[in-house]
Amino acid sequence: MSAEMGTANEQPAAPGVPSSPSSSDEEDAVCWLVHWLGFGYSLHMSGESEMIQERLKVAFQMTNEENAAVFERFANAFLIPDYPELESVGGKKDKGMDARIVHSDTGQNEIVVQSCVSPPKSARTKILQTIGKLKENLPATLVYCTSATIGLSLDETKKQLRRDCRVTVEVCDAPWFMARAVTTNDRKDLSEAYATQVLQPLLEQVQPDRLYREILSENEERQALQYLEAHHADSVRGRNLTKALFDALIIYAMRETRPPGKLCSQDDVLASICGMFPSGHHARVHQIVPPRMDDLVTKKVINHHEKEHLYALSHAYRSRLEEQLSRSAAREITFLAAVRESVHETVAQQEIDYEFDADELARIGHRCVLWYMREQGKQLLDPIRNLLNILNAEGLVRQFMSCNRLLEGDSSALKEALMDILPSALYRIINSDATEIRAYLRSKADVFISQAFLHATPDVQKACKKLFGHDVVYVDTTILIHCTAEIFTPDSPRFLLRTLETARQIGIKIRTFRPFMQEYVAHLKGPVLLEWFNHFQGRDVETLGGRFQTAPTLIRAFHKSAQESRRSVEQLVYDIIGRSNNVENVTEFFKEEIGITTEEIPTKSSGEDQTEWETIFGVWLAHKRRWPNMEENRFELLVRNDVNAYTAVRRLRREVKLAGPDYGHQMWLLTLDRMYWKMPRLLGTSDDHGYHVAMSIDYLVNFVATLANINLPGGRDTVLPSNFILQESESIPTQLRAIVAEEWDSTNRKRYLKNRRIRDLVHEAKTHTLARAGVETHDDEMEEIVADEDIGFGNMEADGK
Repeated sequence: MSAEMGTANEQPAAPGVPSSPSSSDEEDAVCWLVHWLGFGYSLHMSGESEMIQERLKVAFQMTNEENAAVFERFANAFLIPDYPELESVGGKKDKGMDARIVHSDTGQNEIVVQSCVSPPKSARTKILQTIGKLKENLPATLVYCTSATIGLSLDETKKQLRRDCRVTVEVCDAPWFMARAVTTNDRKDLSEAYATQVLQPLLEQVQPDRLYREILSENEERQALQYLEAHHADSVRGRNLTKALFDALIIYAMRETRPPGKLCSQDDVLASICGMFPSGHHARVHQIVPPRMDDLVTKKVINHHEKEHLYALSHAYRSRLEEQLSRSAAREITFLAAVRESVHETVAQQEIDYEFDADELARIGHRCVLWYMREQGKQLLDPIRNLLNILNAEGLVRQFMSCNRLLEGDSSALKEALMDILPSALYRIINSDATEIRAYLRSKADVFISQAFLHATPDVQKACKKLFGHDVVYVDTTILIHCTAEIFTPDSPRFLLRTLETARQIGIKIRTFRPFMQEYVAHLKGPVLLEWFNHFQGRDVETLGGRFQTAPTLIRAFHKSAQESRRSVEQLVYDIIGRSNNVENVTEFFKEEIGITTEEIPTKSSGEDQTEWETIFGVWLAHKRRWPNMEENRFELLVRNDVNAYTAVRRLRREVKLAGPDYGHQMWLLTLDRMYWKMPRLLGTSDDHGYHVAMSIDYLVNFVATLANINLPGGRDTVLPSNFILQESESIPTQLRAIVAEEWDSTNRKRYLKNRRIRDLVHEAKTHTLARAGVETHDDEMEEIVADEDIGFGNMEADGK
């Protein structure tokens, strides 16, 4: 949709368009919408009890110090069925008691209730402090109520207090309350009221005009996005994508209609939708909209008043919309709660001990994820101008901060908190296996991809098929390495492998060039095996922790796999390359494991090709980063292989006869090496798309996911367009091994301080290396990762040799 969408004075719109229950397909779509816009339920309407429990779960996740008094009242009232004589205490001088039961004759505390909204790690301290305050009148039972999840972490504390103080500690944590939330009508009402009170202030934050404010320009555009998101369900059921999206836009255009007083004509609907498209598309919009309106009338989504030839949303449909709007807001709050919980998990893991606003960090993280989806959608339509190719969570946070000028005028403390906490928190979220999080990410990625296509053409289905022909994707050594890492990492989500497998299923050919196989063999025999023998093998566990921070990707993967399989790293490597005929063995390995076929580099067909090759080779050699200790001839060999692949794809695009529908065969090179994207600029050919031969992983994942939507109904979960950040933090040059290992193994520093120091060291090392090479540097370039740094043949010296 374009910026000409209209004015920004509309009321918040409803989120979706369920279909009529008269058709089995439409019933499926309604069920899917409930799943989409709800809390991650299975494909049926959840009961009232389950809904209350889920709302209470989200409310507990969002409970903070501001809600302490509310939680205290909730907990005291909730306990009444178990302790009818319980009386509230509270106040500043309550000695840690929020409620109690006192023996009427002796005045002795029998039961004391303490309520707390602090993180789980504070529970033991809180309980011991309360026991200290009550030492002159200890209760027989201390009931500790908390909005956190405690699990078994207080078992030792319970034993200690029972032994030393003869006090029994009963823990009522979030799971305890949820399990009992619907056991009585009073508890149902209490749970619903508590969830409403905690979550109500968040509803305004997740309205579309605020939720998408930083990534979409017009208020009307933000509201219309809700309709596109809800209606994307139809494409899952094999329906035409263009028709499904226009159904959503029609309902959006009719959002204010209400019979009998407020109706609209077909011309009104056409004018509203045309306002969302450039003028060149208006004629096509006039062809699509009338039959779609007739279809919606048939399904009783809208009513047609034939005498006046006017239209309005049906009453039955409007009732469903109101419920879906509530569920849509709840879904956003659920995701925001998950981000906040991930922030707290990161704080505990990183040993953060300074003050920060967890809610503000969660809001920024939420916006960062939405921005990431938006940029991925734009990139799918224009892989050259909107390329992200973000490889790690630190890069995502930095790029979001830079593009949105997020911290202009803000304190350095917030900047530090963002970089210390948010990368790890977002990495957990984006790579989560939780059903509701995966569904949320999937829905956002889908809707932004659809929106990107609508910017270009009303015929989204046709555009998808035209853009995605029978492509051929060549993978380079960086991709082969990460595929191997996923194969040999036991707990890997295998996003790249699943993407390549789905690509093959929908007709994309995955290939590589023989020199990349040779590089791969050299990498396993050099930076993997020799690095392992020289710097890792035989080290104790404590020392390995620091050294793994600078280890090549495959060393970490093979070490994990070796521990699981009780084999050695050397055995795993030779399982791949064999003892002889290494390249042939590796070729067979990738063919059998992933379906990648290997080809020779095509020969140059003319003197003009040779001249172009020499020009590109000279520029590449001059600008490619070369790390210290790498021999010149080995460095030139790496550059030669890259240039051969780059020019080969260019020649194949010119020479291979087009086949298949529309665009036919389109050649790409899939890589993590940013030099392929820098070359058009360095060659002065940025406007010539023939020089843009590289495809990023982000682009491929969105590419495959979108085409799978059209060609593989039911296979949507195979590929998640949003879930492709390769790692949590930047790779660290091996030159910093000793410094990083020493920093990591130091015992007197918090983990976040170690990570912060390592980030600074990496930045300094890259800045120094580029400056020494005479390359002009900018801040954005400093944050880039040269993804094939650990492919080189250098840095193989042994310790002490």
